Amino acid sequence: MNAMSEKQIYRILNVVSLLALTYYAATSINYIVESDAQIYSYDRQINSNWLTARLEAHPSGK
Repeated sequence: MNAMSEKQIYRILNVVSLLALTYYAATSINYIVESDAQIYSYDRQINSNWLTARLEAHPSGK
């Protein structure tokens, strides 16, 4: 009976470990995706500001 309860404990610990690992992986992937989106948004804003400043400094039709 003791060996059987040890197997159940290890089975429960394995399930809990897998759940924790899955949660960690999901939050890590979410963090990476959100970070990339913020970097892309920041880069796009910088490029937009640079282009606007350049167009204002050198008007093409005047």
